[in-house]
Amino acid sequence: MTAFFYKHRSNQTVINCLICLLLSVAIPTVFGDEDPIVLQIGNSQMTRSEFGQQFDLAMVMSAVQDATPIKSGMQIRDLRERFLQNRVAEMLLLQLASQRNITVSEPEINTAVTDYLDGLQQQYGATPAFSADEDLRIKTYLHEQLILRKVKQTLINESHLSPTDAVGTSHYINDLIQKLRTQSDAHVYPELLD
Repeated sequence: MTAFFYKHRSNQTVINCLICLLLSVAIPTVFGDEDPIVLQIGNSQMTRSEFGQQFDLAMVMSAVQDATPIKSGMQIRDLRERFLQNRVAEMLLLQLASQRNITVSEPEINTAVTDYLDGLQQQYGATPAFSADEDLRIKTYLHEQLILRKVKQTLINESHLSPTDAVGTSHYINDLIQKLRTQSDAHVYPELLD
């Protein structure tokens, strides 16, 4: 479904694919009796089906924001593995944000949702109607992204690095994530994605 979304980009097709993708994410994926854990950090776990749902949603959000097509299954496989590694970093930063009581307000989340929907309207000329489950999934995704942005900004401010020093701040955040990862009980199982 994701590959189809990127290859066929007419306005109506994009809107239809977005609706279908979000509907498919809303229906739990069944892997027989087994839905293995692909990521575990402390008590937080992510199963293969949860990963698939988050990956698909992130791909749709990225496509809407960047309008960058993905051309091959190989690229999608590579992106899945990178997304899994990025998800480790995000979960570590979200845990740090929780420990530091870094939050975002409901109006901030609503503004992000409105901006996202406005982006859909501007880019594709239409905004799909989302079910309550889809709306919650989008809000949850945007909520996490806002917290991640806030925790990174907090860390940069504490480092006394210039926010305009993109290379320095990126290295600082990556070093901190590596430190958090070595201190955590993180287990990643990319071989269980397929």
